[in-house]
Amino acid sequence: MRARLDLEKYNRSAPISDAEITPKEVKIMLSQHIGAPATPSVKKGDVVNVGTVIGTAQEGKLSVNIHSSIDGKVTNVTDKFIKIKR
Repeated sequence: MRARLDLEKYNRSAPISDAEITPKEVKIMLSQHIGAPATPSVKKGDVVNVGTVIGTAQEGKLSVNIHSSIDGKVTNVTDKFIKIKR
């Protein structure tokens, strides 16, 4: 099928390492949807791991908890976003 569609030239290995896909710094927005933004639950200087709750859902409102996507140190916290650097 690939030969018939002339796709063989694209059939190559593409190795990917974690170092290539994990960013050194992330900026995570506290408003991830149409509802109320999460409230920051970390402060500058805190060390977090993947999955750590960094923003807490607002009680009684349409809101969700926000989790860290990388291991690292919190470098900036505002009412709009949280920055984390590896």
